[in-house]
Amino acid sequence: MATLLAKNADVVVTMDGQRRELKNAGLFARDGVIEQVGFTAELPGTADRCSTSAVTFCSRIDQLSPPPRSGADAESTRRPEHEPLPLAEGALRDLGARTPEDTRTAVIVGCAELARSGCTTVFDHAYVFKNGCKVDDQIHAAAEIGVRFVVSRGSMSLGQSKGGLPPDNCVEDEKEILSDSVRVIEQYHNPKPGSMLQIVLAPCSPFSVTANLMRESAKIASSTASAAHASL
Repeated sequence: MATLLAKNADVVVTMDGQRRELKNAGLFARDGVIEQVGFTAELPGTADRCSTSAVTFCSRIDQLSPPPRSGADAESTRRPEHEPLPLAEGALRDLGARTPEDTRTAVIVGCAELARSGCTTVFDHAYVFKNGCKVDDQIHAAAEIGVRFVVSRGSMSLGQSKGGLPPDNCVEDEKEILSDSVRVIEQYHNPKPGSMLQIVLAPCSPFSVTANLMRESAKIASSTASAAHASL
């Protein structure tokens, strides 16, 4: 099993319960899992790979920035219940216009910016898949950066003509959503500890999908050891 020893750091920022900062310290990891954090003298003397750095700190978990919605949230407090939100609707139409290449560029830029700040695990939630866009586009782009990636197969099925919030040209057929959800999990999801890629099923919200889609998505997630998320 591959081992890593990072030692002689001027300071190790542990971010543990006591928020300790250890001087002349480091860490020892095996197969990508940290086994020991402490002063250099307390760590194993060698490893398959050794390094020395001035500062060592724990990585962060973060998410790619969603489309701006603060304006839409503010607008919602001034409009009658169930009336479509112009700003939210506009954002959805913008998402509906994106292409696979747009997705690749956005994910690469977003993941790279997060990685530069010390983030090693990124979550991305998309729920409009038009113009040939697939979750696969996000997965392949994140792999180019090398971050640990948790990505949702989001969905919207309840268009305005059926009483929902999204424009009709931004929603998908429920059978196609469920079929693609199974495909993505079977092709990509790895539930094992240390996994670099996991899939989450994510019906967008109660006013964007039907109750049936939420139930069926939850069933799939439960039967495949993946996870489920919704904006309630």
